[in-house]
Amino acid sequence: MNTTLSKLNNRLKSLLPAHTNMASSVADLLSISKEGAYRRLRGDTSFTLDELIILRKKIGISIDELDDGTENISFSFKPLYDNPSELQAYFKDVQFRFKKLSHVKGSMTFSVCEDLPFFRQFGYPAIARFKLFYWKHSILLDPSYAQLKFNLESDPDSALEDAVQMNQLYTHLPSTEIWTNKTISNTLKQVEYFYDCGFFEDHKTLVAVYNDLINLLNDLMTEARLAVKLDNNANPRGKFNLYVCELSVDNNSIYLETHEPKYLAIGFNSFNSMQTSDMRPLSEYKKWLTAMISKSTNISGQAERIRQDFYKYNYQLITASANARLPQHMQLP
Repeated sequence: MNTTLSKLNNRLKSLLPAHTNMASSVADLLSISKEGAYRRLRGDTSFTLDELIILRKKIGISIDELDDGTENISFSFKPLYDNPSELQAYFKDVQFRFKKLSHVKGSMTFSVCEDLPFFRQFGYPAIARFKLFYWKHSILLDPSYAQLKFNLESDPDSALEDAVQMNQLYTHLPSTEIWTNKTISNTLKQVEYFYDCGFFEDHKTLVAVYNDLINLLNDLMTEARLAVKLDNNANPRGKFNLYVCELSVDNNSIYLETHEPKYLAIGFNSFNSMQTSDMRPLSEYKKWLTAMISKSTNISGQAERIRQDFYKYNYQLITASANARLPQHMQLP
């Protein structure tokens, strides 16, 4: 068996579900006979380019990674600017990955949070609606949002339902997150920009967003103290490690680690992401992630004083921003 085919077989083994027959799985993926799959896996018949593309799309094999000499890396993403409706398809893809991960023992999600974690923020109705509106109005420049102002009924239920489903799936997964003093601040800047540009319909809506930010912060601190994520009924779910980093992390990213396969999504265009399962960037990322964790403080179940300082700092940021923009009778405590 030549080196390239051996690498392909090894990657197939790592990416396909455990305890399944590789030939049967490949036959199903490519819509060929099981014998045809065996011939390809033995090297008697070559995979066609179309078949390799199908494997790339369906299970994430990068053709480039089969060649040690190339510096090219394959990423995938859903372009959203030409078709804003693809946002929901993007959400459903995340749901699919989280559902698969929930059945894998020993899995862990690592999130580096320059802004609020994509999945956590959707557990709060006002923030979820604000983020969906903000992305469509100011990032995707969806023409149907151009003349609208934000209120608590701004987004269709279907988009919100997908966002809430992502949050529920996230709650059940074991997670390690790295936050900085900019994580909440960056969302506050988005809220302040919207207010200063006159994009909030009324102060009641603005109050709801600020209150949800405080609720999110309170829940985050509770989960950090307990070292476990809680569902809407305060039931313990996924194990939770929260790190506070004094350095700038400079990106939003999520790394899904299991025995195999692994997966990396790196944020770009404010909320979209580029995804890969190519082991070369995954290996580099894991080294960087380990370095960031080594320079951070774990405040889950320990470091109570640092955890309280982190809470006070962010609470004061939120209330100062709110009180500077709300009428006197609506100011937050």
